[in-house]
Amino acid sequence: MSLEKKKVTPLNGEILKAYVRLDKLEDGYLLKKKLFDEVERTTGKKQAIIYRNFKSISADFDTKKEGKTVYIKLKGE
Repeated sequence: MSLEKKKVTPLNGEILKAYVRLDKLEDGYLLKKKLFDEVERTTGKKQAIIYRNFKSISADFDTKKEGKTVYIKLKGE
């Protein structure tokens, strides 16, 4: 997807940095809530704002649900 179709924001960069920083499960997935909590802690932004920004880059992530728990993994990893 081209950058014209994606909304590139500094917060999206913080989301990706936090994703790289955090420990993942054996299969490479990360708890979505854990990612959002880390971004909220480092940026001071509210979770609703983080979620709204994440939607613009969510196509770059694979999602797996187990019950109500959501895991994400960067595509290509």
